[in-house]
Amino acid sequence: ISGSSYQFTKKYATGSTSATPVKILRLSEIYLIRAEAATEKTNSDFAQANTDLNVIAKRADLTATTVNYSTKSALINAILLERRKELAFEGNLAYDIIRKGQIIIRNDCSSKVCNLLSSDYRLVMPLPAETVNANRSMIQNEGY
Repeated sequence: ISGSSYQFTKKYATGSTSATPVKILRLSEIYLIRAEAATEKTNSDFAQANTDLNVIAKRADLTATTVNYSTKSALINAILLERRKELAFEGNLAYDIIRKGQIIIRNDCSSKVCNLLSSDYRLVMPLPAETVNANRSMIQNEGY
């Protein structure tokens, strides 16, 4: 474009103008949700979580090594990595980072705010002024 090179994903390259480019929920995401839930339970079910993680990894790569994580942190990190790979370009990464209380780190940033804590007020949009003005009980989101 105008003499500059750019990289684009071809994940949704096929389809017509009436095709929905974003998948709302896929079976692979259900497996990853169940794996994370099994890990986060009070009494973690590592067997279920490892099984679900292996199903998705081996479906995507038949030569993938069978994993058997035995610590909660290692298993959660593996699930988050698999979510990042499986759901790439579908808009889930920021939500996963915020949900897990991690820091959003941008490498392509030149402004003063390149990294955001998951608790940063800028991750929650302000309520419309009309809404706040119409209801005296309504409190504007923090920071706005």
